[in-house]
Amino acid sequence: MIETKMRPTPDVSLVAIHRLEYAGQHAVLIDSPQGSFLFDTSTSRSYRPEPADCALFREAAAEKRAERLLASDYYAPMIASEQLFGDDSGRKRFVKVEKLLLQDVVLQIAYDCNLKCTYCYADEGSYGGKPRAMMSESVAKKCVDFAFEHRAGDTLGFAILGGEPLLNRDVMMFIIDYAIFKAAAEGAVAEFLITTNGIGLDERLLAELEGKNVAIRLSLDGTRDINDHYRLTKKKTGTFDLVNGRYGRALKKSGIPHQVRSSFFGEYSDRLQDQAQTLNEDHGYDSIKLDFIWGDDTTPGIVTAETLPNALNGIDHLSQWYFRRVLSGEMRWQN
Repeated sequence: MIETKMRPTPDVSLVAIHRLEYAGQHAVLIDSPQGSFLFDTSTSRSYRPEPADCALFREAAAEKRAERLLASDYYAPMIASEQLFGDDSGRKRFVKVEKLLLQDVVLQIAYDCNLKCTYCYADEGSYGGKPRAMMSESVAKKCVDFAFEHRAGDTLGFAILGGEPLLNRDVMMFIIDYAIFKAAAEGAVAEFLITTNGIGLDERLLAELEGKNVAIRLSLDGTRDINDHYRLTKKKTGTFDLVNGRYGRALKKSGIPHQVRSSFFGEYSDRLQDQAQTLNEDHGYDSIKLDFIWGDDTTPGIVTAETLPNALNGIDHLSQWYFRRVLSGEMRWQN
């Protein structure tokens, strides 16, 4: 067993955040080693102001006087056109089409889980106490048929999720085999991405999946101590050694493309690089996806206004470590 190495992000801030509110809407200027970025939080638009314009925003933010921007040749037109401090009413625009066209399909095949992760969107895997529910083979067939009827191109992707999809293993394999059959009949290609907690991902199943255009996304939250704080069994014991041990080893030995998905927690925002570094350098995973925890104020692990500066600082330290690993050939580049 490899012991956890504590590698907190150096206490050297690489990021400064300047916030302004105007007419009930918000914008932030983020200063980082990569430059300064202006971000409108309602419309999710970003900009690269000139240094003088950045300086004005910093001054206005320090004084909490957003109206100072109204005298600026740069900011005033943006505010007037609601490109800055705008609402999100025009953010989503829908176009009516004669036929729905699909490139990817998400199939949630299991409303059940064998873990009890504290931050889980499905009430720690219980789905609000509702009865255990699994997609049937007949429903799965209808989903695949519908996807091919509406496919937009020669390649159709299937994301297979749960709960925990391996709890509905037979239907998962039916979806893969049936979609491959449909694709061959239509001169198309079917691709599959299975997101799993890894329990049950043994050599036998991996052998079944080989050669079927399947990729695996394994949920594992970086270091043992962080993972085992959140990702728990039904008996509330940690899962890192179980998942990374037997199942992680089997996955890495297989020929199946795989990626580790780790959650990024506000209370551990100084350990973001540590999470990726542990998975890569200590455990040999060369493709890692890190996601923030989303939820309301009661959700464990969310990034709050208080932890956001430290989180952004962690992202910058992570990016510098990652670029060094890619340039040295020790990790592969992946968008």
